[in-house]
Amino acid sequence: MIVLSSSKDILLMESTLKKYKIDPTDSYAYKMYELRQAKHHFSFNEHVEAMVLSLLSANRPWKQIVENLDNLREIFCNWDAELIKHKNPAALEFEIGSIGCGNRAINRQMQGLTANIELLQRLQERVEDLEYLVAEDPYEVSDLLSSYPWKLNGFAQTLALQYLRNVGVDTCKPDVHIRRILARIGFTSYEECSISEIMSVMKQLSAELGLPVTLINEIVWYYGASGYVEMCTKSPKCSICQIMDCRYRS
Repeated sequence: MIVLSSSKDILLMESTLKKYKIDPTDSYAYKMYELRQAKHHFSFNEHVEAMVLSLLSANRPWKQIVENLDNLREIFCNWDAELIKHKNPAALEFEIGSIGCGNRAINRQMQGLTANIELLQRLQERVEDLEYLVAEDPYEVSDLLSSYPWKLNGFAQTLALQYLRNVGVDTCKPDVHIRRILARIGFTSYEECSISEIMSVMKQLSAELGLPVTLINEIVWYYGASGYVEMCTKSPKCSICQIMDCRYRS
């Protein structure tokens, strides 16, 4: 059930980002979106990069990942899939930890990384090119990649959506920040609503505002994420927030 607030609330968030000198179009996901809009063909190795970055973002502030993209490229053999498959998982875990990009699941993630690459290779063989796969409906593709027999190790549907965003697909990642803010200002019925409901709301906002879903996701996410505006966190700054029609205030 969609409980639409005013789509203008998204524009209020965007204006707040400007005050904090944060440009949502400068985000990694939006840059990938622009690449896809420019007809860039994402190679298999770029899909591997997208998958790995998604894994690393689990329970880890994204800002730390973005600030270490060059280091991660070096650690992961310039994103050469075949070279990565032959790299020792323990070495990967150590090197990732040394730049502060590890997470609670990093050991399991690196142990399962070769299997993930090989699964993507099998998928590519089946569909001819992963670009054909990611051109399909994002909900269905993310469901496929988070369900057996095509489940990527360590991937729930939310991370699968992040993988799609990392190759420029115009979609959202319904993480804790997106869920919290959309529910508080009345775009969704409650924080634990379904992924499909959140995606539906984002598409509706996109149509109303004439903005890509990717950009709306970035605006909302920056508004609440750690290391950025931090306006609508678990303990929100309601006294200085411009959005007045918020459930949290009442």
